[in-house]
Amino acid sequence: AGTLKTSGSVSFAGGRREGALDFALDRLSIVDMPGQKLQVSGSGKLALEGARLALTGAIRADQGLIELQEWDRPSLSEDVVIVGRERAAHGGGAAPGLRLALDLDLGENFRVRGAGLNARLVGAIQVRSDDGPTKAKGVVRVAEGSYTAYGQRLQIERGALMFDGQITNPALDILALRKNQRVEAGVAITGTVLSPRTRLVSFPPVPDAEKLSWLILGQGTGGRDDSTLSLPSVGAAAKDSEYVSVGAQITSSLHVGVGRSITGTGTLLKLTYLISDRWSVQTRSGDASGAIVYYTLSFE
Repeated sequence: AGTLKTSGSVSFAGGRREGALDFALDRLSIVDMPGQKLQVSGSGKLALEGARLALTGAIRADQGLIELQEWDRPSLSEDVVIVGRERAAHGGGAAPGLRLALDLDLGENFRVRGAGLNARLVGAIQVRSDDGPTKAKGVVRVAEGSYTAYGQRLQIERGALMFDGQITNPALDILALRKNQRVEAGVAITGTVLSPRTRLVSFPPVPDAEKLSWLILGQGTGGRDDSTLSLPSVGAAAKDSEYVSVGAQITSSLHVGVGRSITGTGTLLKLTYLISDRWSVQTRSGDASGAIVYYTLSFE
């Protein structure tokens, strides 16, 4: 799909190789395979001077899709040598004799999916190479997307790949959170692609054990949402009783639990709804019925 137009001339007379071709792309499909698609527009020049080839231009992605393979298989470290197998080169540079000067724009419809990531990327980078390592300068950002970690689907609040050197090792600045709960917890990834650093974060700040609990369970490690609940305040039938409950997070705001008395035969149905980051309401029905409104303050 799309069009490619070229004009120019190349000469091989007298054993010499020289010439140039100008090119123009209009929604040209460069890659079209399951899980890998790229359609581009732009213009540039391909010049030949002896054994040296130069590619310059500005390219914009009209549509792009990259589906990543799941990272579920082990791999050998690069310092492992297998006898009898030739080691692959990892120079990170362009082909010998190739000079690159390309301005690349991801456009508004470039998506990456797989390995827990589902994101739309925007931004632009300048790619340069002159018989050496390919370098890039610019920023690629996550316009919208999610990231799955610890079994939870997190919203990417901030995501950036910052290029200022070798194209294979951009710097990272990524923040993904489990949203719409009193403590919004998630992960922050910094460092570089080849040396990433991951840490737990939360807003408001809480200890790491609390961050992990809010991230995985949607509630803290202590307080009124514990699995064992004392309910002396909801009626005489529940006086001095304890209930063991199990539950599930139905939505980011609604938690449903079912409890059984450990001192009798009572049962309990509990619904907890998060109104805002501080206000929540909890209703209980069964042998101990009632409703409670909570206002929560958090401290480091």
